[in-house]
Amino acid sequence: MRDVWGDWPRPDADLDFFETVVESRAEVVAPHVLLVTRGRERVGTVVARLERVPLDCKIGYRTIYKPLVRAITVVPGGVEGADDSDVASAMIQEFRAELARGEADLVNLAHLPIASPLCRLALEKPGSAFRQHATRTDPHWTGQIPASLDTYLRGRSRRTRQNVRRYGKRLLREFGDRVSVEVLRSGADIERVFREIDAVAEKTYQRRLGVGFADTKEQRRLVELGLKRDWFRAWVLLIDGEPRAFWHGMAYHGTFFIGSPGYDPALATHHVGMFLQMRMIEDLCRDPAVFAIDYGFGDAQYKRSFADESRDEADVRIFAPSVRGTWLELSWTASLVLDRIARWVVTRVGIADRLKRAARRGSVILSG
Repeated sequence: MRDVWGDWPRPDADLDFFETVVESRAEVVAPHVLLVTRGRERVGTVVARLERVPLDCKIGYRTIYKPLVRAITVVPGGVEGADDSDVASAMIQEFRAELARGEADLVNLAHLPIASPLCRLALEKPGSAFRQHATRTDPHWTGQIPASLDTYLRGRSRRTRQNVRRYGKRLLREFGDRVSVEVLRSGADIERVFREIDAVAEKTYQRRLGVGFADTKEQRRLVELGLKRDWFRAWVLLIDGEPRAFWHGMAYHGTFFIGSPGYDPALATHHVGMFLQMRMIEDLCRDPAVFAIDYGFGDAQYKRSFADESRDEADVRIFAPSVRGTWLELSWTASLVLDRIARWVVTRVGIADRLKRAARRGSVILSG
């Protein structure tokens, strides 16, 4: 497939990246790639994995039901050609045929733009009992990387610019030259990447939720690939030589894709994450190969403050035409509806931000 694989806008569908994930995850049964042709011309591609994974039916961060399913999981950004409604329709038709043949319990189309033909058809085309009847949308924030940090900051709000200056001065006033920043991006840095980033990541709320950066087989192989290809970069803030915050990501085809950042919660009032983020942005502005930044999936205050635009996306699932498929669809839809009600309630009474802050401090546990 290498000769016909082509280029992709995200690293997830890059052939070597995709192959690394497939080989690293025990739950993956096989790669699952669809090619859509019109005559002899290839007009669409879907990059996916066939895998055995739990279907996490959640309310907020709490899992209420987790059956093991056989899923065809489309990787983020792993669809090409689906802006054409006919191509998108052919993709949905093939997925439905695979589910009818019993190849999987469901198809998971991750992070589809709500306005895309593929998302619309995935929500409309399958039979009523086998399509998702509720969706949860999340913003996907992105921004441009100009030639200088000053130009970048001029595009932020006045309050954001004031916060950057105030918190930066406060940190340097208290710690002075005890603060240093390391940039890790060469093959020789591999052990320092995991040693220094993990020292911070183990203190974060993301680690308590089982997400974020961790020294796993998959993460190590992806970082090694990224260093080899000159994709991976990491910034680590140290105080007295001890790692206290990090940002990292992959520079791929002109866009820097942010990984999950982290900081020592003991320094939350010093905003070390923002200080290091500005150093990262400054370095990216100097990099002639980077023109944009992708802050990843989901919402956060720092994304709203420092990104330029967002689009709404959703995970959409198509379920097999069977008794089991119907039960899975009902369970999944019920969890989405209850999650939506819970989010509306906490937003309505004004405690959503307080719950998030409490989770970051570790005073409330949001995972079940």
